[in-house]
Amino acid sequence: MSEEEFSGVQKRLIGWILIAVLGGNAGAMLNLGTSKVRSDPFTGTQVRELEHQVNKIDAIQQTMLHRMQRREEQDKELQRLIENHLRRHQ
Repeated sequence: MSEEEFSGVQKRLIGWILIAVLGGNAGAMLNLGTSKVRSDPFTGTQVRELEHQVNKIDAIQQTMLHRMQRREEQDKELQRLIENHLRRHQ
């Protein structure tokens, strides 16, 4: 093997070693460069708790809407009674 061939083989070998070392550490270097962010912000338990809270809020909202509708109906009935009563006294 001549010196030129040997230096070419050495260059390729050094290149592959650099690629292996730098390529293997690229993920670690990227992680060091980014801010501390959780990859999974919620666990399964936390999701179930939040889902339960949302369902509870939705149930309360539906109850409130139903009560408001009934109250409006009662108010209309009372308004009609008052108007009828006032007509009798005119």
